[in-house]
Amino acid sequence: NKVIIEVDGAMRLDRHPELNAGWIEFTKDLRYTRRSMLRGPKGEEENAVHTDTADGGVLEKKEVAGIADYARRLYIDVIPELPSLTHSYYFLTRHRELAANPKAEWPDTYCPQNPNTYKLVFDVFDEYINVMKPKMISIGHDEYRVPVKDVPPGCQAQNWGDVYGKDVKTLHDYLEVKGIKTAMWGDMLMERNRGKGLRRWVTPAGYGYDTPGALTPEQVQKWIPKDILIFNWFWQEGGVRNRGEINELDFARWGFRQVYGNFTPRIKNYERRSTRPSILGGFPSAWVAPDEFNFGKDLMYSFLGCANRLWSSHWPDKERLLGIAQGLMPEVRWNLSGEALPSQDGDPVVPVDIASHFGPQMKGVDLSGMKQGEIKAGRKVFQLANRSGKRAVFVQTVGERKSSLPVAANGIRIGADVSSLIFLHAAARPAANHHGYRMLSNFPDTADLLGWYEVVYEDGFVVTIPIRYGVNILEWDWIRKNGPRSLAYQTEMADVSKQGQAPVSFFAFEWKNPRFGKVIKEIRLKGTTGFKNPQGETIPNNAILLTAVSFVKRR
Repeated sequence: NKVIIEVDGAMRLDRHPELNAGWIEFTKDLRYTRRSMLRGPKGEEENAVHTDTADGGVLEKKEVAGIADYARRLYIDVIPELPSLTHSYYFLTRHRELAANPKAEWPDTYCPQNPNTYKLVFDVFDEYINVMKPKMISIGHDEYRVPVKDVPPGCQAQNWGDVYGKDVKTLHDYLEVKGIKTAMWGDMLMERNRGKGLRRWVTPAGYGYDTPGALTPEQVQKWIPKDILIFNWFWQEGGVRNRGEINELDFARWGFRQVYGNFTPRIKNYERRSTRPSILGGFPSAWVAPDEFNFGKDLMYSFLGCANRLWSSHWPDKERLLGIAQGLMPEVRWNLSGEALPSQDGDPVVPVDIASHFGPQMKGVDLSGMKQGEIKAGRKVFQLANRSGKRAVFVQTVGERKSSLPVAANGIRIGADVSSLIFLHAAARPAANHHGYRMLSNFPDTADLLGWYEVVYEDGFVVTIPIRYGVNILEWDWIRKNGPRSLAYQTEMADVSKQGQAPVSFFAFEWKNPRFGKVIKEIRLKGTTGFKNPQGETIPNNAILLTAVSFVKRR
């Protein structure tokens, strides 16, 4: 078992406190300007800022050592990732003189030809080695995108593959003397992936520039030591460049061991490929602040599905795996949060009669096969009603234009001091749940906001509960789909269809009351109007279907 933790400038560095100061300034700048990506002075592409590492702050050495020690006690080896050469913002925030692209707002690539570069890099490596005591370090080295025309004279090169290869060997040899193994991302070692010679890019404004392509096979053999573990994220099949199995065969033929990086359960021909001696395993990647919300929202399918791939010999198909993973969410959520919801603690769950709020359903949503009467989702109990053919409260989410559905439902009466409210709801259509790294300054809004519940207390205070796709809601026919885009970590799925009918799925979401001792008067349900996703696009029309509400009674 191993865990790879990117650390950047996020540990207090006694030899170079200026890097900590620069790291904090860098992370604050991107957060306050609402940027998750950077561009060069002429619009050249940069990425992988990772300003959410340590929440943009600095941990004490004692804290970092504690993380590594805790992992070791659980028999997990920690591999620190110290991005080097590329994505090296943290080295350069206060040392622009070492940058290969010094005119950039925040340089991301250092100059290997400057001997002072390695004095800084090795100082930082040594501090992390002394604190974390790793057996292996990942030096990064993916996405070498320095605009070669803008590199200062002292950093120019006749052959960029040799520059890259010498840098890898220099870092590898330094670590080897200390008895530490090296790992790195392998994309720049594969011409099939990164192209031959110089690679042409064009900015959105039309400016053309060149960046280094991959090393040639001869340069790989010359410069890259064979005991480096290759992180292979280009294992996918399909598309022009994605020829994953050929890529891994080339690495094996060149004498490298490798693991599938950025791994997901969607790999093709895994049964054959995983038996190769050069393939040691795989790991899914977060690329986002490691908290419960992000892991739950973005990564449960990859975490659970990859665990199944790597640690068993039975691999359900995609549809069955999704259903199994969603069914595990209550247990996984309890384990990750360490906190039981009120419905798990033994008090009665009381259904609320909401049938008087039911309205006509929208086109394309067929709830005619739904059950009536009492249903259960784990310990959650609901009463499903049928009021003259109406089975749910429909509230629209308005994108470009309105429909005939209402945008709000008010006055759902509660009239009690409750421990929690439990909503049995679904979306009318699929929506989107973008990865958290698309908006580092605002993780929640990377999941489409379809609407919200307003919880109104007797004293007039109102608490708002967001309804976000892939967090606490999915579509009513999710189980019928091939490859839904998300699980809903905060929910428990309930099959509410009659026997022999097409599956209808609703999702039980429990909200813990933050104001114990205060009576909740009513609930209001409202749809969003013109919500914009991380790309700035207005999401399409949708609707929220609320079919039942229950609450956990005060003890």
